[in-house]
Amino acid sequence: MILACFDQTRELELTLHSFLHQDFPRDRYELIVVDDASPDHGARQVVSRARQEFPDARVHYLRQHREDSGEYFSSAAVKNLGSRLARGRYVWFNNAEIVQAGESLSYVLRQHEESAGPLCLRGRVLDLPFEALDGRTQAELDRLHEATDHGRERVATADHAGLASMRRDILLAIGGIDERFDHWGKEDLDLAARLKRVGVTYRYDDEVKSFHISHPPNHVKGPDYQRMCRLLEENNSRGVVEVHRGQLWGELRQRPAHELEGTVVVTTDGDLDDLESRLEALLYGAGADAFEVLVASLDTHRVDVEERLQDRFLAVPYIALAGEEPAADARRVRGRIRTQRAGAWPEHGPDPRARLKPLATLDAELVDWIEHLTRTPEPAGPLL
Repeated sequence: MILACFDQTRELELTLHSFLHQDFPRDRYELIVVDDASPDHGARQVVSRARQEFPDARVHYLRQHREDSGEYFSSAAVKNLGSRLARGRYVWFNNAEIVQAGESLSYVLRQHEESAGPLCLRGRVLDLPFEALDGRTQAELDRLHEATDHGRERVATADHAGLASMRRDILLAIGGIDERFDHWGKEDLDLAARLKRVGVTYRYDDEVKSFHISHPPNHVKGPDYQRMCRLLEENNSRGVVEVHRGQLWGELRQRPAHELEGTVVVTTDGDLDDLESRLEALLYGAGADAFEVLVASLDTHRVDVEERLQDRFLAVPYIALAGEEPAADARRVRGRIRTQRAGAWPEHGPDPRARLKPLATLDAELVDWIEHLTRTPEPAGPLL
């Protein structure tokens, strides 16, 4: 599930819980929250609480940097980022303000698995205020959905894939969502049309139940909206299927280096639980957005470290070192660092961000760490 988010802290918390409280096994799906440069960091805090409350769940937070400081206009690039990082067979786009009712996860998966061909599956979305949804169980939300006047449905005028599920391999094959839709509107209609051109069946299923949390209109149908309409007409008239051919899309745009306070190089000797606890403190603690984090280990631990990062910390830079030439390895690490202040964190202890030093001093720290890990211990006594 990919949740596009902009300045919707309380809505996001309600939506996350509507997934995490379902009966579907939490180790069989992942929730990827992509924050489109919200004005505060409330979304990160919401995800942090969810990770603590549901340690068996895969809940990830990514923040997209924008020079314009973020606006709730277009989710194309945000959803593409989530699609590129997702690992599941299916992708389900679900914005931060779309609360699930009942057991939608198991139902949606069953529809895809039992279908004779690939689907783009969208359900019935009813509009209700936050107060009407807050504090309800999944069963109560299901009953409320059944009892709510269907006149409150957010009805689409055509097939669209903005709040729909589909096979990830097909989505990637057609280039994801067209990122030329850089303003509000029409990118979901375009995606549905391109999916249908490669043989995907679009299905509206009113058993896929969700609520849209009411909010004031967040768009103005001015010149930018008209530009989106023209782009949709252009793609349809040309019968476009694949977009972004030969281009980088779904990119994670990082905060510029000059805005960061420094880099923490988290070194690990293969103790994955210790690594996870340190990364949790760095990436979900106070001030997380002000620092760059880089994980380093010897190559002997590479497979295990990569697997843990994929499960718990998407898109964290990682470098595996041979360990045979410590000085050369230290230079490789330094070459990946974008800031001017850095420090290694070889063990759980005081917050390393308080003791970062000029980048030039990092080499000695890394060399000492690598030599410590690769040093052959002296035999304890004579061998018999």
